[in-house]
Amino acid sequence: MIIQYSLFSKTIFVVAICGIIIALIGNYILSNAHNELYKNTDNNVIDCDQLINKQQLLQKKQTAISGHNALVIGYSITAFSIFSTILLAVKYSNNNALGRTTPTLVGGNFFNKSKTNIFNGIQILLKIINSILPSISVIGVITYVIILTIIYKENLILGRVSNDYYFWSGISSIFILFQIILLLVFIFNKIENKLTNVHYAIYALSTITIIILGIENIILASFSTDG
Repeated sequence: MIIQYSLFSKTIFVVAICGIIIALIGNYILSNAHNELYKNTDNNVIDCDQLINKQQLLQKKQTAISGHNALVIGYSITAFSIFSTILLAVKYSNNNALGRTTPTLVGGNFFNKSKTNIFNGIQILLKIINSILPSISVIGVITYVIILTIIYKENLILGRVSNDYYFWSGISSIFILFQIILLLVFIFNKIENKLTNVHYAIYALSTITIIILGIENIILASFSTDG
């Protein structure tokens, strides 16, 4: 059974990493289309001196749309994959907690049995919360990325974005990738019932990534206002 869940976990994380790769490709496509689109789509004016004609510009815009879609789809795939790890973490936390519950003495009074059941219930709940928080923190970060990408969709597609955005976007994607790898280690330790402190590293990386995303948000908002 452990081998089956281990294989299932690996499959989930392979899909999650593939989602990040798709998002990175989308970010690269947007970055590549950025300069030409921003120079030629402002107020729908096309400079005759430019080497790019209107048809080429439309093709570039379609490429940017594809890049934006890849960005959203990639992160969505990753988010749904990470969500699956929550179910897996709950499963193992519940089993491990039940396996170590304090046995109720036969012949004990009802009050003692009730106290034991309440204690066991709290123990199981705390273990479940401790197991799913790393996954929730990663999902929260990815959700923030998706929200930013959707809110500023038009500016991203038209290239009305500072070049600094693409730098920070790439950095945040790499940090998310590291979080996914650490989450994989965390889940495997849970499956094998090993003590681990990996979740603290996940929380630290999540905090740093949120700060980076905050920088991206400021860049996008400032450029939209100035533009």
